[in-house]
Amino acid sequence: MLALLVLAMVIIGTLVFFSYRSTNEKARLERQAEAWKLEQAKVEIDRQKAQEQAKLAIALTRQTDALSQIRVATNACGQLLLNLTELEGEAATLRSSDAGRRVARFPDLVAMAKRFYEVDMRDLPAQSVVISKLEGERLLEHQLMAASGTTFEPDAAVTSAVQTDMRWINQESQKVQVARALVARLIEAAKFKVPPADSTVVSLTLDGAIAQLTRLQAAKLKADQVSEDAKAKADKQEREQLVRNAERKVAAEQAADEALKVQLRAKAKDPKIQAKLAPFTTPGYVQFGSDSYDKAPLSYSGLMQYGALSQSKTGLQKLATVAKLREDKVRPRWHFRIDQPSGWDKTTSDREMVMEAQQLLIELGPTLVEMGLLQK
Repeated sequence: MLALLVLAMVIIGTLVFFSYRSTNEKARLERQAEAWKLEQAKVEIDRQKAQEQAKLAIALTRQTDALSQIRVATNACGQLLLNLTELEGEAATLRSSDAGRRVARFPDLVAMAKRFYEVDMRDLPAQSVVISKLEGERLLEHQLMAASGTTFEPDAAVTSAVQTDMRWINQESQKVQVARALVARLIEAAKFKVPPADSTVVSLTLDGAIAQLTRLQAAKLKADQVSEDAKAKADKQEREQLVRNAERKVAAEQAADEALKVQLRAKAKDPKIQAKLAPFTTPGYVQFGSDSYDKAPLSYSGLMQYGALSQSKTGLQKLATVAKLREDKVRPRWHFRIDQPSGWDKTTSDREMVMEAQQLLIELGPTLVEMGLLQK
């Protein structure tokens, strides 16, 4: 019994030992895990701090670059506004000052000044536009200053807008500088130029001289326009006269043509002429190339193509052959004193008869076609 009790106590003691040992090991492992978690959290915090510092550094660099560009643009725009204001004051003063009166004595300088006020000055920017640009640059500068110490990064649109403004400022500043130089050149030139003989007294202001030049130019323009209108009117009258002359010429030619046609038609109707041309104008069946279905006169173009109207011995021979052709039983036939194919040229009267018929056909051919006495 005692032995069992001792054994039980040993077993209990052993269990208590191992339980205690196990509890201590678990606690140790838990402590190690918690320590590892704390270490990882510290590493993550350090990493985030490093990232934040890097972002801040990048943001600061970009803010500094953008701010530098904005300040350059702001200063340049402010200088442009100052120069523009001074130029406008100088230009306004010159219109009525003694320096302007000296300029007014010289027509060439007055013309330069007129162009300056009417073209160069109008091409300059308005003060309100420059002020608006300046206020925009100052607003950007204020926004960047307010963002200092943060991770705000100016985007590309901001720098692009500033660069665009800077190009515009430089361009307009150049115009203002050129304009101011022109004012100075006018004043200096008036000091050294020799006044015209009729301009010994300084009376007109530059503004008055410009107004006078404007009136003279307007009067000249009006005179030129009147002259141009008169010239245009004269040119129009000349063109109209040429048209009328041409129309009269055409009408006269048409009248002459019509009169000639009347004469030719009257000649073609003459019985004596018709008798001489009867071998050709009388309707028949025989035609050039083939016989016709109905009776019809010979063809005028057929006579020409055959060569019967050629003014040569060959042409006369062909015309005589057509008029003497025995196969044609309908139309009147020519009979020569010597009854041979070339008998027409054996006597003067026969030759002259053939030549006269050929000349009549040449002269009256189109008219005979028009009258239906020959085919086309």
